[in-house]
Amino acid sequence: MWRNAGRFNLVRELHAQKLTTFEIQEHLEAGRTSTGQTVDWSLDRIRWIQHKLGLKPHRISADTIPLGKRATEFKREGRSVEWIAHHFNEEGLVSPRGKWWTARIVYDLMAKVGEKVETLGDIHRRAIIEARARGLSYREMAVEFNERKIPRRKDCRGPWNERNLAHTWSKLHLRDNRKSKASIDTEESGQMGFKKSA
Repeated sequence: MWRNAGRFNLVRELHAQKLTTFEIQEHLEAGRTSTGQTVDWSLDRIRWIQHKLGLKPHRISADTIPLGKRATEFKREGRSVEWIAHHFNEEGLVSPRGKWWTARIVYDLMAKVGEKVETLGDIHRRAIIEARARGLSYREMAVEFNERKIPRRKDCRGPWNERNLAHTWSKLHLRDNRKSKASIDTEESGQMGFKKSA
């Protein structure tokens, strides 16, 4: 009984260091604890102990929070999540999952750190709306977007031009209309359930 209580305290100590469940398991197996004791527990067992102790597992390690902030800064500079993943891999940095960085892992990390992640679609939508409000034609927008180095999707080649800008706007506009129609349909179906019976 006392032995288990001591091991539970090790989990509590490692949790207080802002380690994820996976990192707690690694520390226990390697004996990187205050007592130097090694413990071979499964992830499920550690999760159960955290639950029993009333501890909420950390979704992200304290060590990776600065990486999330760096990724967000790169994003604000106009870098794509693909570029950021490639950059982190070139630096030899290990992702929170212990694997190579991917665009999805970078995106998830920024979201977990609590940073607002602006998608390329959001950037395009905002830039086009601002340009339309100033009365610019698609040709004038293309010149401005190329000067401002607003990135295009990775599967698109070449600079902005009148045609691809008009196409991008129509796709974004169509997507927005579908989203708003879907939310209206959801509201209407929800309201139908609250109609009074006669």
